[in-house]
Amino acid sequence: MSEEVTTYKPTDVGFQAYHKLQELRETLEAAAISFIKGGRILREIFDQGLYAKEDGFYGWIRDNVGLGRSTINDMMNAHKRFGEILEADPQLKDVHPSKLRVLLPHVKDETPDEEKLELLYHAKELSVSDLKMLLKERAGKLTDLDQCTHTGWLEKVVKCSRCGKVLKHQRDNYEQIMQKGTAFNPNVTDALDPEACK
Repeated sequence: MSEEVTTYKPTDVGFQAYHKLQELRETLEAAAISFIKGGRILREIFDQGLYAKEDGFYGWIRDNVGLGRSTINDMMNAHKRFGEILEADPQLKDVHPSKLRVLLPHVKDETPDEEKLELLYHAKELSVSDLKMLLKERAGKLTDLDQCTHTGWLEKVVKCSRCGKVLKHQRDNYEQIMQKGTAFNPNVTDALDPEACK
């Protein structure tokens, strides 16, 4: 019995989508690697004094490359804290720079490599917002609002961008919630709300 093989023509949408996704993966991977390598190069320029002293390091980089102070610092710190780990583990080479920047305030130079590695794997798998929530949870700083499942009514407000006058105000699922007997209360926990939204 032979298996039927699906072949795509270069004009097929599936073929084009596959190649665009592959191109996107390669670009994102290159961005992550470039962020770390850029941090290494910036550190070398700084350490070796390879910049115009009258402009200062940050001014010289800004004028010649267009990077701002916070980006420069983030790139150098990302290389310092994660560079060796990312270069040693090919599975982590596509951790996006935005996620590395989210991790930086939570990882110090003295943070053990095992903890850095664990955080990098989380960064690889999670969205930026989920990664931020994980870091808040680890720091013990989650609030009730962070854990909201948005089961209360949703309010839509349409207002003029020039004068600020409210033109339309609508509460989605408000009637449904009121029929179940749950009034608006910002302190109501989500444990009580699901019944109201059925």
